[in-house]
Amino acid sequence: MKNSAFVVLVVVVGMQSWGCDSPARRAPVADCAAGWTRQVTADSLVDLCTPPGFNPGTTSVGGSYVWKRPPLSPGDSDWVAVAIVADSADHPSWPPPLASPPDCSADCYTVDSGVVHADTIGAMAARLETGLVSGGNEGARRAPRFVGGWITPQRTRILVVGAAQLAPTLDTLRSALRTLRVRTP
Repeated sequence: MKNSAFVVLVVVVGMQSWGCDSPARRAPVADCAAGWTRQVTADSLVDLCTPPGFNPGTTSVGGSYVWKRPPLSPGDSDWVAVAIVADSADHPSWPPPLASPPDCSADCYTVDSGVVHADTIGAMAARLETGLVSGGNEGARRAPRFVGGWITPQRTRILVVGAAQLAPTLDTLRSALRTLRVRTP
């Protein structure tokens, strides 16, 4: 289970307490495309423009932020999560890959049609992987997913994960991520 990028979000995400913030570390406000919505977290650490229908979701994991669009039919919805990772020692590479490693023994994911993208999220160069995953604890079957991340100049690791009902929506979510601003220590 620890090898899955989706479980990673639940297991290792944590927040540090930062106290007062200097203006140089504040996330710049992004301009959103027509019809899109600017989403700013209550603590102002994350700013993201989302496509129509996305609303802040709830998560019980400290340090992660989720936006979801209600599903059109039973099953998975479109969603994106952003996490500021306090401890990433369990990951031999960053960001974690979409597929589970060969030695995975439980809740493993396989990936079909996987593509690695060198992307720009906010102003940072990031690695983002998209693909159709099968397996995991939810028993996914060719479900469109992505995982990505980067390391800030302050050495903070940012993880983004998400899902879509339809594979082309992954491109829309990648566009949304290009507006992402994360304020880090």
